[in-house]
Amino acid sequence: MLLRMLRNQRSVLLKGVVALLVMAVFICFNLEATLMFLIQTKHALFHEKYQDGIPGLASPLEESDRLWEFAHTMQYKCENPKRIGGDNGVGDGSYEICLESKHWPLTTDPNYKCLVYSFGVGDDLSFDDALAKMGCEVHSFDPSMNWEDGKVFPSGVTFHKIGISQWDIEKDENGWKMRSLKTLLKELGHSGRIIDILKVDTDAPMGGGFEDMVRYLR
Repeated sequence: MLLRMLRNQRSVLLKGVVALLVMAVFICFNLEATLMFLIQTKHALFHEKYQDGIPGLASPLEESDRLWEFAHTMQYKCENPKRIGGDNGVGDGSYEICLESKHWPLTTDPNYKCLVYSFGVGDDLSFDDALAKMGCEVHSFDPSMNWEDGKVFPSGVTFHKIGISQWDIEKDENGWKMRSLKTLLKELGHSGRIIDILKVDTDAPMGGGFEDMVRYLR
């Protein structure tokens, strides 16, 4: 009788140990599963429907980094570059242009009227002035400046108190007038003309209109 009771107790103890082991495995498994679920959820929240490494399908952060890298990498090796604006072509406000004949018709046709759109002035018109003095029709855009809209500077630069955007807005949250590139070309009577130089140096509010530029200028 005693032996049977001991065997029963051992059996119960063994079953208890087995149950504890099963629970431990279950808890560990679920902990791992929970962690995996959280990781996958985080990935889904930030990368849903994105494919890293594939242009156009990557995450917004990767696309932003790719665009930044592209914009700051010289895409064409110009044989006749010239840096103008700023302090005699040096420092802030200076930008490099290419004076090869295929990109700069003025080298072969002195009567050619080049068209320049310059977005982002920041109290420095040196680049725009230099292009105007080279014979270009220059339009400078910056809604944050206090100059009067339509002001024509001595160099011939025409200032527009307008910002670049994806949408046409009469007054945004800053009180600024915003226009897409396509609309600006139409409103200024430049539809069908080639923009020889397009300078964009802004904080890109409302997306900056870059999507519109790519679609319209490609």
